Amino acid sequence: MKAITISFVYWKNIDKDIEEAAKNCVDCARYKADPTKAKVHYWEDLSMPWERIHVDFAGPIFEHMFFLIVDAHSKWLEVYPMKTTTTKKTIECLRDSFARLGLPRVLVSDNGSQFTSYEFQ
Repeated sequence: MKAITISFVYWKNIDKDIEEAAKNCVDCARYKADPTKAKVHYWEDLSMPWERIHVDFAGPIFEHMFFLIVDAHSKWLEVYPMKTTTTKKTIECLRDSFARLGLPRVLVSDNGSQFTSYEFQ
């Protein structure tokens, strides 16, 4: 918690103030003894390229977003610069990639609005 806070703000005695705030936090005390454990997800082994792809957006970088498609087997990366990250533009990029490389068996996303919209389904 300290590292995150200090990366945004700083004042004299910030360490002591953060420790004091955490010590007096009811929720922190309740979950300190038994933090929720996330289930580890193991991906199945892949036998060929383009069986599973992972998609996401990166940016903004110099006023552009980048749509990334990564093949989990070969680590091949497709990058599409985009001014807007709409569902329509996302579908256009996927169609372009699928036309050249074929349809993947599995597409993994972060369930962002572009991937959960009615148009995408």
